[in-house]
Amino acid sequence: MNKAVALFGVLLLSGCSPRVMDFTVLSSKPVDFSRASSFVRSAQTARGSNKAQIIVIVPAKVPNARLALDQALASVPGAVALLDGTLTHKWFYVPYIYGESTYIVEGTALIDPAGLAGAPVSDGGCYMVARMDEEGGVKESTRVSREEFEKVRAGLGLPGL
Repeated sequence: MNKAVALFGVLLLSGCSPRVMDFTVLSSKPVDFSRASSFVRSAQTARGSNKAQIIVIVPAKVPNARLALDQALASVPGAVALLDGTLTHKWFYVPYIYGESTYIVEGTALIDPAGLAGAPVSDGGCYMVARMDEEGGVKESTRVSREEFEKVRAGLGLPGL
């Protein structure tokens, strides 16, 4: 009898995390692939998730895979798409008590350098200073004026524009 109760308890508290799909390229933004040769593959993995709680038997909301994708893209400055990644749906539920349902998107960020500047090059563009981490990923980025950009560039001993 104790084995049956233990088995029931394990099944009751179990969850599942099936892989919904693998993808080569995934985006929720408009991407101009005519400029794809200028895109840069990020060294860091982008990850986003969207979770919903289930209270008693009523879901507080429905988890949304697109919001998870948007969060992953927002986590890397200039990212326009994710490459070679996965979409996973994780969930668990303790009947009549509590549960969670989560979509998780992971992939390598594809960065559009023009998107980092935020303005077209034809009008002079914007200038940006970025700090990189040890793996070559963008840690933080800040828009600056041309004068500020030139000061940073001179401080690093790089030639001017």
